[in-house]
Amino acid sequence: MRNDFEWGALEEVFQEYYPDLSFTRSFIISIWKNFSDSFSDNALVNFMMIACENTETAERATKYFCGICWRKIKSGDLGEEEAMLQRRFYPKQPEDRQADKTLH
Repeated sequence: MRNDFEWGALEEVFQEYYPDLSFTRSFIISIWKNFSDSFSDNALVNFMMIACENTETAERATKYFCGICWRKIKSGDLGEEEAMLQRRFYPKQPEDRQADKTLH
């Protein structure tokens, strides 16, 4: 496990979509133990953006995030390039999600 894991950047991205929520201590520890050795902080942030942009609730976003990480680990695809490429295909921005919530 990396000692320099920056979970704060990951939580910042999550809070752009779910501003009233924070990560639990157990979730942070789980990410650190399970994913910090396999991915850079930048890759994890990109995975969180993808997860938040493609789900409707915070719970689903965190599950989707973990699913992305586990799928990449199991497939051996640990490169960051794909995370950056995937980002292009999900144009929804955090502001759009918040606007959508207030209109319904």
